[in-house]
Amino acid sequence: MRACRAAELVRQAAAHARRPAPPVRLRTRLQLLPGNTPYFDFPDYGEAIRSDCGRREPGEFEPAHGQGAAARATLYFLLRYPGVVRQYAPRHLQTLLAWHAAHPPGDWERHRNAAIHAAQGNRNPLIDHPDWAATTDFTEGLGR
Repeated sequence: MRACRAAELVRQAAAHARRPAPPVRLRTRLQLLPGNTPYFDFPDYGEAIRSDCGRREPGEFEPAHGQGAAARATLYFLLRYPGVVRQYAPRHLQTLLAWHAAHPPGDWERHRNAAIHAAQGNRNPLIDHPDWAATTDFTEGLGR
């Protein structure tokens, strides 16, 4: 895929791919664009020293809040724009799907999805139908 085409796909997905934090947390953002770090579930996160927005180690990041919303935005991006995001591997899908299941969409995320639909005409189906994640193959979205 040509670089300019990939950049256009990223721009088109901007509203769903960027995950502004709920009003309480403005520092957390989705780690999707090239050069950013894939999400990771640290087993000892509760005991680790961390910053306000989450824990980061080389090549991995776990947000302190909004894991479900971050997972759904990332999974949507992988589904909608296969192969654009190259830093995710099958092991990252397990983490994203676990976060998606553990933190179902709330009113804030459903409202945001409706607002994006009103502005762009597209919706994140994992917010409207969380159960679809269990039967969707996200592996096509992984970079090769």
